[in-house]
Amino acid sequence: MPAEISLWAPPDRDEVVAMILSIQRDEFALAITADDQPDLFDVDLHYRANGGEFWVADADGEVVGTIAAMGVDENTVAIRKMFVRADHRGRGTAVAASLMESLVGWAKRSGYRTLLLGTTDRMGAAHRFYEKQGFSPITADSLPASFPRMAVDSMFFRRDLAGVVSIRDYNPLWPELFAVERDRICAALGAAIVTIEHSGSTSVPGLAAKPIIDITMTVPDTRDESAYVPRLEAAGYSFRLREPDWYEHRLLTRDWPRVNLHVFPAECAEVDRMIIFRDWLRANAADRDLYVRVKRDLAGRDWADVQDYADAKSAVVQQIMDRARAERGATGT
Repeated sequence: MPAEISLWAPPDRDEVVAMILSIQRDEFALAITADDQPDLFDVDLHYRANGGEFWVADADGEVVGTIAAMGVDENTVAIRKMFVRADHRGRGTAVAASLMESLVGWAKRSGYRTLLLGTTDRMGAAHRFYEKQGFSPITADSLPASFPRMAVDSMFFRRDLAGVVSIRDYNPLWPELFAVERDRICAALGAAIVTIEHSGSTSVPGLAAKPIIDITMTVPDTRDESAYVPRLEAAGYSFRLREPDWYEHRLLTRDWPRVNLHVFPAECAEVDRMIIFRDWLRANAADRDLYVRVKRDLAGRDWADVQDYADAKSAVVQQIMDRARAERGATGT
């Protein structure tokens, strides 16, 4: 019979601990003890309390595999405790694939866009499995500071899930994250910046949003990329997109925290539109509530790409913009 995947429960504890220790110490000779892994004894505290989860594979009444997800930030989880008993590895059992499928499905439903994991360099078969599952090797210095690294971890992997839209309740830390990034950008570019603004839903107090800090910056000429892109890359940003046909827009991104930096030329009409929309939502509770209802409804659907979700919001965005512009025209502002 195929293994059954279920959520960890207290009766699983002793068997889970015994299986994991046997693999770590007997198979791979890792210098690790049960005391080094307090998370195995309190799953609720170490995983579920921080938005994570823990799964167990059971075959013929015995624990034969585990996998866990530990919350790192609002977009990211770390995979921990990926173990499969030796007699249940290989193509004929699919235990590892079933465990990973359970975690990935949960991550998508829970709005986590990025999966990270750390492992020892001794587990070559596991590395091949991760790569077949869509993970790519990354360096330790590219991990977030909050990543739960274990002493035995020496290799790290990352997988980004397409089409995942996470709408989180408003986080009062978002303006602070913007302020830190604004200062980072200003230190890198100085007088090359014309304007820099916190935009997007994270800039509206009380509004639920995708936990990505949107920053809108204008420079004299976005086509002169040599004037700003290399210095932003040196500050930790990555160049992602060039859109000459859309206001000469350029997009750079940064991880930990997630930032989308939109660069437009000075006096760009699209920047004016973004700021009008932001300021209207800050002041208008009814449209703020309408917008979040639509966002939550759309976020619950399956999307091939996050841009498809953004496009689906265009109708309600236009409705709100029409009201904002009408009010602005009526008041002469």
